[in-house]
Amino acid sequence: MKKCLLAVGLFALLLVSAVSCSKDKETETALKPSKLHLSQTALDFGKDKTTLTFAIVNQGEQALHWVSIDDYGWLTSAPVKGSIAGGKSVQITLTIDRAKLFSRETKGKLIILYQSDLFDVVLTAIRNAEPTDIALSAATIAENTASGTQVGTLTSTDIDADDTFTYALLKTGTGSDDHASFEIKGDKLKTKAVFDFEKKARYKVRIRTTDQKGASFEKDLIVAVSNVNEAPTGLALSKATIAENTASGTLIGKLTATDADKGDAFTYTIQSGNDGGLLPS
Repeated sequence: MKKCLLAVGLFALLLVSAVSCSKDKETETALKPSKLHLSQTALDFGKDKTTLTFAIVNQGEQALHWVSIDDYGWLTSAPVKGSIAGGKSVQITLTIDRAKLFSRETKGKLIILYQSDLFDVVLTAIRNAEPTDIALSAATIAENTASGTQVGTLTSTDIDADDTFTYALLKTGTGSDDHASFEIKGDKLKTKAVFDFEKKARYKVRIRTTDQKGASFEKDLIVAVSNVNEAPTGLALSKATIAENTASGTLIGKLTATDADKGDAFTYTIQSGNDGGLLPS
C-alpha cells in the first residue's frame, strides 16, 4: 500500500514539474524579442568637446547582449559590452584624445555589434588649428620717443575664426636680440627704451602667439627707428682774431656746426652783436 502511495506521489511531482517547465517556456516564448535602438547615430565633438554620451535602448522584452568595436587610437568608450534587460537602456560615454586627432576634420565610427547586425555611431571632431602668422600694425618708431610708447597692435592669422590669442616676447633664440628694449601689454607692442636713429636704426624681436587651446606660432619681427631732424647742438669758429686795419672782406675764420644728423648742410646768419654793421649779415 505504501509503495503504491509513493509511486502516485512521485508521478504527481513529475507532472507538476513538467507543467511548470512548459509554462516557463511558454512565458519566455511570449516575451517580445530584444530590439536594439540607439538614442543618437551621429555625434559631433566640434572643436572643444572631449566627452559625449548616447544610450543603447532595448525596445524588446528579452535580454539584449551587445559589444562595441572601434580601432581608433583617439577614441575610448565605456562600457564596451554588456546586457540590457527588456525595456531598459545603458549610457555609453565616448572620450576622445584631441592630441591624437589625425586631421583637421577627423571622422570615425563606433560599431555596436548585436546578434548578427552592426549598428554605427558616426563620430566627427574638429582639430584645433595652429596660428599661421603674426602681423604688427605699425613697425616704425620715431627716435627720441618716450619709453612706453606704443609701436603697434599685434594680430594673428588662424583658420579658426573665433580663436583668441595671447602674445609673448621671447627672450632667447633666433630673432630675440633686442627683446629688452620692448614689452607686450595685451596685444600692444610698446617700447622700454628711448631710441637714437644715429646709433641704431633696426631692432629685432621674436614674438609667440598662442590660442586659447594652446596651439602656438612664433615669428621674428623688425622694428625700424625713423630719423628725426634734430637741431644743431654746437657752433664753432676756426679763428676768432683779425688784425686791425685789415681790408674789408678779409676772411676771419670758418664756421662749423655740431649736429647728430650726419650729412646735414647748414646756413649761417648773424643774430646779434654786429654793432655798426662791421660784419656782413
